[in-house]
Amino acid sequence: MNNRYHVDRRTHRYRRARRRAIVIALLLFLIALFYFLFHLRIAPSQNIQNDTAATAPYKPNGDKKAHIDKPFFAFDLPDGWKEAGRDASVVPSPTYNFISPTTQQQTLRLYVDAPPTNFAVNRAITVSASGSGIDHDMVSENCVNFTDAKYKDSRTGIAPAKWQNIDFLCDMGNIQRPVVGAISSDGINYIKLTGPTTGEHKLFIVFADYGVNPNYSVLYDILDSFKMK
Repeated sequence: MNNRYHVDRRTHRYRRARRRAIVIALLLFLIALFYFLFHLRIAPSQNIQNDTAATAPYKPNGDKKAHIDKPFFAFDLPDGWKEAGRDASVVPSPTYNFISPTTQQQTLRLYVDAPPTNFAVNRAITVSASGSGIDHDMVSENCVNFTDAKYKDSRTGIAPAKWQNIDFLCDMGNIQRPVVGAISSDGINYIKLTGPTTGEHKLFIVFADYGVNPNYSVLYDILDSFKMK
């Protein structure tokens, strides 16, 4: 009897230890499974191969220029601009007349040594000589916004005006026109520029942009490139 009791006791202990081992193993398996699932990252299989790198210098739109070379001066215009004939609608007629492609609706008129004394503009840009080139400020707002209307000539619609303490003529009779005039302290409607070879000349620059949103950077680039000969 005593021997059978001890055998059963040993068997019971063995089964209990085995169950405990199974429970522990199961817990360890669940812990490992949970850890694996928690850190799993599901991503599509990808096979990425980079193409051979290709580089090219950046060139913004409008980088190409049309170089204009005249007897007294030279400057650059945007690509696509061209010189036009005398414009009979403008009195007095400019010495040189340049126009943009029709989609841009811009014009540049230059008067050389014969500035129009009664030519009125709608906006002004202050310019000054810098060696054989031109320094400039920014284009003003429409001059009707800072010109006293009581000085307007009822016959011509022109009124004397000042921008940055420089005199010019404001076209108050045609306030919707987009005409910009380069003004200077040298006198009404001209700037004196001196070239190393051709000497001193009077120049009046008139720019117009008939687009809904005028792009005055075109005018700034033209003035920056301007050089007397």
